[in-house]
Amino acid sequence: MRLRSALAVLPLALAMALPCSAGASLNQWHLVSEYPTGLATTAMATVAGDPGSLYVSVYPSTFLRSADGGVTWAVTSHPPCQLNALAVDPNDPMTVYVGCGNSGGMLKSTDGGATWSAIDTGLVYPQYPNDTPTVQQIVVDPADSSVYITTWMDELGYDVFASHDGGATWTGIHSGSTANGLALSGGRIYAYDGALVTSDDGGATWTAGPAGVNASSSIVADPADPSTLYALAWPNSQTGQAWVTTDGGATWTQLASAPAGIHSASALAGRLYLGAQDGVYLTTDQGRTWTHSGTHVGGTPINANGIAADPSDPGHVWVGADAAGVWETTFGADTVPGWLPYYMGGTLPVTDITPTSAVMHGVIAATSPGITGKYAFWWGTTAAVTNATPLVDLPAAAQSGVESDVSASLTGLQPSTTYHVHLFAYAGWWQNDMDDRPDDVTFTTAPPAPPAIAATPAARLRLSVTTGPIPVWIHWRIAPGTYAVCGSTVQASADGGPYRALGTVTGAVRRLRAGLAAGHAYDVRVRSRDCRGASGAWAAGHVVVRARSGAPSATYSGAWAAASEGGRVTTAAGARASFSFSGRRVGIVALRGRSYGTVAVYLDGERVGTVDLHASHSDRPALVYRLAVATAGRHTLSLRVLRDGGHTGALIRAFAVLA
Repeated sequence: MRLRSALAVLPLALAMALPCSAGASLNQWHLVSEYPTGLATTAMATVAGDPGSLYVSVYPSTFLRSADGGVTWAVTSHPPCQLNALAVDPNDPMTVYVGCGNSGGMLKSTDGGATWSAIDTGLVYPQYPNDTPTVQQIVVDPADSSVYITTWMDELGYDVFASHDGGATWTGIHSGSTANGLALSGGRIYAYDGALVTSDDGGATWTAGPAGVNASSSIVADPADPSTLYALAWPNSQTGQAWVTTDGGATWTQLASAPAGIHSASALAGRLYLGAQDGVYLTTDQGRTWTHSGTHVGGTPINANGIAADPSDPGHVWVGADAAGVWETTFGADTVPGWLPYYMGGTLPVTDITPTSAVMHGVIAATSPGITGKYAFWWGTTAAVTNATPLVDLPAAAQSGVESDVSASLTGLQPSTTYHVHLFAYAGWWQNDMDDRPDDVTFTTAPPAPPAIAATPAARLRLSVTTGPIPVWIHWRIAPGTYAVCGSTVQASADGGPYRALGTVTGAVRRLRAGLAAGHAYDVRVRSRDCRGASGAWAAGHVVVRARSGAPSATYSGAWAAASEGGRVTTAAGARASFSFSGRRVGIVALRGRSYGTVAVYLDGERVGTVDLHASHSDRPALVYRLAVATAGRHTLSLRVLRDGGHTGALIRAFAVLA
């Protein structure tokens, strides 16, 4: 499935259908980085003279500092409050202040946001000395680094406070209940508490400003012109909720063309940027005309919660949006004709399906060359997909408008379950799942696979024996299925008879000890089960185990005596024992200890080996010697006790045919 070429004209169609103001450029936005954590921007700041510096507070309590414009984060910390306001000391970029909501007071960092300390001396309720205010706005004076804040606190009696010692102590400088807007410009303090007020003596006295000016959300000073400030009211669905003064507050003019739904503002070098519900607006002539960035696709608005102008690059601006990370654009530079381009994507059939995993595929391309962005697969058990893979950069070819194949692996799925897959592309703060294409691909995972025996069961004589049946180990290998192995069952058939249970083991154990009677041939079989109760097929081993104890068939000559442990014992050099058998593998079971020496071993009269039975401590009877016979037929295995200083002797427990 490939993209339809007709979709390439969609951006132009959108541009024709969606109006914008005359002369407006529709800018191309670039994703800088996602937030490491958090939901939405509460504030952004930059510092003049510190290129690339970017400070971001993210709801509810994440602070980020970057030295490269948000590409990487030099600091990510979590101040101990709900972040509401942010300011950086222009004389020391490592000194940062945050104001807290929910009566959290003020915090300060002197290491660029890595660590934080409370600075609330003087910011308390008289009746409740342990409570601190909700901080609305923070301004740091570039002249002497004095800090001014507005608060939401009826009980204090003050709503504007100043600190001239870096927040160590605070003094109320304006009597009121709730102040939001705050600015410092040309030595004058501007504040709003239901009405605009100004002070030219550090807050000792205040003068009422003109009526009708609404600065309930913010007062923004232009650093390039101390006499130019903007009063803003947001969020508000009405247009024109902005005012400008160019004479230091003596007169104010309402900006009727200002956008609706303002959420953030940043002024720098004669430019004012407004972050709104539908993108970013720029004025370079004190609000008489506005340039509007590309804002949305298919009616989905961009919500620019935070905005910060770049002091080192006029026209360049960073924006933080709802749960969408940091984005940037340069007004008047990388603009594109028509509406903001977005991505086309299609989902392809899913492959490599197992009970718990699958590989998703899609094809994706930008609608025009040179567009950056990311993509992700969304998936779930219904068409309302609720899970997403991590965002991945769009392939280089796709950024150039070339259709590119993309894929992602899913793990941890449930067997026998139907899943839906969509391919989403992200450009700006929105997502586009190409609803006009058949992009809802479904697939069903395979049924759960039970465990299987990877190697057929085999048997070997155990390395110790007791009287009666000869112990053997039945062993096998398991190939796990979908779920972990929780146990295995072992059965045996004697001389071609019915299979009977030998025992069970738990977990992933792969061997079982069993006792097999002498003089019989055995086949064994095993099957395993997983922890959900599914059993695999029986795996039968065609290994025949023949076992025979020594007494009736072994011949002893010389001074042998019955041993209390079973078998025969001698201390005489030259004592012999022999055993006739038919088979391909044979062994000697004996006891090692201090009283025993060495024995020579013969097959059909030819010496084939020597066994040292001497040991510092006595042990249980063990298989001390085994031999594979080259030819089938009747053979005789014999041994002779050798003279070995003070250790001459042997205790022979049994001869055994192993196979």
